[in-house]
Amino acid sequence: MVKRALIVSSILTLISGLQAEYNINTTADFLNIGVSARSFGMGNASVANSNDIDGIWTNPVSISMLDSPQIGIMHSELYIGTDHNFIGMAFPLKAIGSIGLSLTRISYGDIEGRDKSRQSLNNYSAYDQSINLTLTRAITSKTKAGINLKSVTSHISDEEAKSLVVDLGMSYGFGKNFKIGMTARNIGSGLRYIDRSEKLPFSITLGMMYNIISGFELAMDITRLIYDRENIINIGSEYRLMDGFYLRAGYMNSAYMDGKMGSIITSGVGIKFIGIEIDWAMSPQSELGRMQRLSIKKKF
Repeated sequence: MVKRALIVSSILTLISGLQAEYNINTTADFLNIGVSARSFGMGNASVANSNDIDGIWTNPVSISMLDSPQIGIMHSELYIGTDHNFIGMAFPLKAIGSIGLSLTRISYGDIEGRDKSRQSLNNYSAYDQSINLTLTRAITSKTKAGINLKSVTSHISDEEAKSLVVDLGMSYGFGKNFKIGMTARNIGSGLRYIDRSEKLPFSITLGMMYNIISGFELAMDITRLIYDRENIINIGSEYRLMDGFYLRAGYMNSAYMDGKMGSIITSGVGIKFIGIEIDWAMSPQSELGRMQRLSIKKKF
């Protein structure tokens, strides 16, 4: 137990240093990392334009756009030894709306343990994960609302911190070419390790989507990280080059993915055929190297 406490204590000390250096006042920042390759290719501008299973991470109403059941998976390597994975399924139910179940998990691999005197301890594992239940319903023909109920776990060695977290989302369509969305994400009591409790990254986002011409879409999200007192702007575009083939580009003026705030450019492609969607996206600008994300979705 003493060794476990030393391991957790050293990690909390490291986290405290990062938070002080980068003005980050919350924990579980993996909740800010999206799970959609399509959205990542568009700079994570997705609150108003998501329309499938992996869009629930940024706005739960995304599955209300589905007309048939869908399953989706995503894989991304954030940096050496760290894997980010997602699996989810959604079912449209005419009488009550749509329901979705999903799991997202970031695994940090084996980590070398050391005590306060820097002596080696046994290696240990660490991961963050969220199990999600999504419920959505059309309020009117133009207005949709949804909720994510998330069971969040952060695991380090033999210690775990858990929390119940809620996301709220809505969207409103102005005809076929313009839509807005709004979310309040990561509402909860925080995570507690041993004798230390940290706030969740609560945020509020306003998103807009506009079809300039048929097949060419622009999107923008404006996010306020409430406790971290930071603003994020995401801008993205998608162009249908031909039936079933899409090109994407995006910009984020702020990102947590490499541990600090910054700006990155993203790009991606998408292919649709026989009910299958394959999306790939990348960014070459992370200080930890190029980041890539691959999503596969199938309707039934």
